[in-house]
Amino acid sequence: MSMARLTVVMALALAFASPAAASFNAAPTVATVKAAEGRTLAGATSGAPQDLHGFLLRENDKRKTTHTFPRTPAFSWSHVKGARRYEFELSTSRSFADNGIVWRSKPQAAVATVPITLPWVTGAKYSWFARVRALVGGEPSPWSKPFGFNLRPPSAPRSLSNGINPQPGMVRWTPVPGATAYDIVFLYDQGQSKSKRIRSATTAADLRELYTFHNGFPSSQPVFWRVRAVREVVGKTKNALPAVSYGPWSGRFRTIEPAFDNGTLSPLGSISRAGKTDVFSAGPTGAPGPGPHGLSPGFFWTGARGPFGESFGDCSVLSQLFGITCPLYHVYVFTDNTCSNVVHVSDLVGSPAYVPRLTPPLDLPTDGKGLSAAPGVFLNDGSEGDDVYTAGDERIRASGVLDESSTDEEAATSGASDDSDAEGSEDGASSGDSSSSEPKKNKLSTSSGDVELRRNGLWDLDWPSARYIWTVVPVVPQIIPDDPSNPTDGKVIYKDVVFPEDMCAQGKGFGFGKTSGVVTTTESGVPFASGLSPAGKVVSSGAEVPSFFQRVVVAWKPAVGATKYEVQFSRKKNAWKTLKRKFTPGTQLQARLSPGKWFYRVRGLDLSLPGNPGLSWSEPVQLRMTAPTFSIVARS
Repeated sequence: MSMARLTVVMALALAFASPAAASFNAAPTVATVKAAEGRTLAGATSGAPQDLHGFLLRENDKRKTTHTFPRTPAFSWSHVKGARRYEFELSTSRSFADNGIVWRSKPQAAVATVPITLPWVTGAKYSWFARVRALVGGEPSPWSKPFGFNLRPPSAPRSLSNGINPQPGMVRWTPVPGATAYDIVFLYDQGQSKSKRIRSATTAADLRELYTFHNGFPSSQPVFWRVRAVREVVGKTKNALPAVSYGPWSGRFRTIEPAFDNGTLSPLGSISRAGKTDVFSAGPTGAPGPGPHGLSPGFFWTGARGPFGESFGDCSVLSQLFGITCPLYHVYVFTDNTCSNVVHVSDLVGSPAYVPRLTPPLDLPTDGKGLSAAPGVFLNDGSEGDDVYTAGDERIRASGVLDESSTDEEAATSGASDDSDAEGSEDGASSGDSSSSEPKKNKLSTSSGDVELRRNGLWDLDWPSARYIWTVVPVVPQIIPDDPSNPTDGKVIYKDVVFPEDMCAQGKGFGFGKTSGVVTTTESGVPFASGLSPAGKVVSSGAEVPSFFQRVVVAWKPAVGATKYEVQFSRKKNAWKTLKRKFTPGTQLQARLSPGKWFYRVRGLDLSLPGNPGLSWSEPVQLRMTAPTFSIVARS
């Protein structure tokens, strides 16, 4: 055979190669491939794909018994010989009625990942159904037997604040895997339907509503509250399922607040819970227990007098006029131990604790009339107003920026994915759009109106070489009378009584660390990865450096606080150069990779952070992609 003819034959072999046409040992000949195509064109019909199943981390994850998943799974099935593409459908209808279809795609291999987050839905037996069929020579096979499954949230959070509150002024609960936020409802008077809902990105909430302007109210009285996990659904389904899904509400928790301490103001510590144990930091050194905080912590303290014995005379006047008890508090967070470089200023709270919220600050009174009514109400969310000042008479605002329709998310992710090997979604289903049962993604609808959510988290630092310093100062409201003869009628301003630098100088500036959790991509050194064998079968990784052909599905365990994930691929581990970059709301991602050695890494995106939402990268994981082999048979 001439060299020219050999080149032509090899080119034809590569052009018509499918996963089933490549093998390590016994590669089909070009004549075999042509004969198979001839039988298809002559009217032979391929059988339906078999063994359709779902998985979370690897293709062989207990697939014979697993029909319930806590988050969106990936799907795999047996390869149909000669198939170069499949049609995959996901539905809430066993009959796959058009109004039940939530996702359609045309994967090129016997595996499908769903690049949208599906809400938690459960049925009497199954509430979700998947099916697939092969396309061989342009002709569809019969549909596979449907695979039924449920998406069920983990159990509701458990209270860490039952009985006498160990951290007065805040309530805390256990984390729910996969949750992106939590809704908390305070039940002031359930018999009269009096309650208030807030949202938190962490596993704690302060009791500012119960304390502010009536600090004596919670003393020895129970606080009733409930909490549920929120999982933001990213992407638009074909039939417009709601864009936010919730876990079940917890039972009604009962927390007893101890008597309010009016002694000298003293910080006690910062606390958080991102895993199975608490992280507690106390004292000027900030030495943590199990490690640095994985989520933005809650801060708590005791006392109401300043470090030099300040008794805050304005509070006694307001108490006589309106029955108001003081003070309010500001928490300041610094990056230096001299307490000069402020990076976070808390909302004004009356509670002896502060936890950053996604919902707005309290709607503080701005005039004497509103201030006189404050002791008899629980304040709604709103604005602290423009008249909040430091002890140095500088105007300040609470930290946090409005979540402007996911602008930060779009800036971080738009135009950055290599989607040239996308699975080919159809019918308007999109991983970039979202539909919502609420007015907007960045708003929370409550009985008191729509409140705008904000980004109000704390960034990671390189603990223990770097740390935050925090302290707390008292704040008092003051009335600026419009008429000197009527001292109760006028504008209300709020002013710090103590400089935070003075608190730090007195040894009351406490340190703490903040380091987000790393995404888990392996177990016992073996990656959570599945991919094609040269015969077109989907197989799971079984070694520290697994080998696959053409396509791979990488997976990971959800990271606390992450709303989306970024996956990067590189040819080199140390001199990292990103050649593919993809974003997904799920915990699996499918990629087509050329032959050779590859590395990938994963990180979560915490969209409660102002600015860059990127969390810590996982350690790079190595893969090897195998090149196809072909047998060339010369004709006589």
